[in-house]
Amino acid sequence: GSASATASFNQDYVELFNRTANPIDLTGWSVTVSASGTSTTYAQINLSGTIQPYSYYLIQCFATPTTNGIDLPTPDATYATTTSSLASTAGKVTLRNITTAIGALGCPPTDANLIDLVTYGTTTTTCREGSANAPAGSATGSGLAVFRRAGGCIDTDDNGADFSTGIPSPRNSAVIRR
Repeated sequence: GSASATASFNQDYVELFNRTANPIDLTGWSVTVSASGTSTTYAQINLSGTIQPYSYYLIQCFATPTTNGIDLPTPDATYATTTSSLASTAGKVTLRNITTAIGALGCPPTDANLIDLVTYGTTTTTCREGSANAPAGSATGSGLAVFRRAGGCIDTDDNGADFSTGIPSPRNSAVIRR
């Protein structure tokens, strides 16, 4: 909800979390977003660097910063284009272990390089993990972000059960969860 007049932050973001005891090299991986859950057009950011054990990785995305809200903590990656942003009410985010442009995901998703798929909000797609989408965020007031439960540790492959909403609080690689 970075475009709202009362937004907490002036930029949309995606946050990754390494819930393992081993570093994960992101070189050659990518995150893609569809600004709406039904769009097959994706904005993609190619990743590099490493997520240390029990640490976060903050991706600043996908629109020019607004004049509303404060800057994000220092991002670990930044999307270079200013043509797409995350919608607060519906969208789709993928994490893939390849940088080749994403094609149609299919239903169920058939992309062998797909690490994670999150659909949220009022999207009409049935291409999701589990029986329901994650809840929608909000651009009302200071906004609501969509978070994976337990600080990023829950992944049962059911978006409806794995996510909740809360006050935006982006975390970058300087944050370690123990």
